[in-house]
Amino acid sequence: MELLVIREHERIGHCGISATLTQFRRKYWIPKGRQLVKTMIRICLICKKYRAKPADRLSDKGIHWKFIVERAPWWEGFYERLVKTIKDPLRKILGRALLPFEELSTIFSEVEVIVNHRPLTYVKNDPEEPEPLTPAHFLELGY
Repeated sequence: MELLVIREHERIGHCGISATLTQFRRKYWIPKGRQLVKTMIRICLICKKYRAKPADRLSDKGIHWKFIVERAPWWEGFYERLVKTIKDPLRKILGRALLPFEELSTIFSEVEVIVNHRPLTYVKNDPEEPEPLTPAHFLELGY
């Protein structure tokens, strides 16, 4: 099961627990699925790299911040969060790669799919619960 979770996690661009669990449950259902997904994401090397905190000796160079934009919603922190929603999958997929326009356009399309399939609601462990609501549900015809 671990390999299936890892494969799905990588396929959707190293998204978080809810998104990975939602995509995984489209094909498979396992008991304690959230716990397994959490464990697999915690050991994912790419996700570890992007969750890492800067070392103290590198970050304490005498810089004292007077404000933090992402914690000030009146300074449009909401939009900053949306930008982060796009930048995180891009960084995880691209790394430092330089791509031609056509390939970059394809990557942007893949990131669009990833972002539009992230769950907007909490993903519960109950198999009787309906599939979580995603932005894609509002974009697809017939919904």
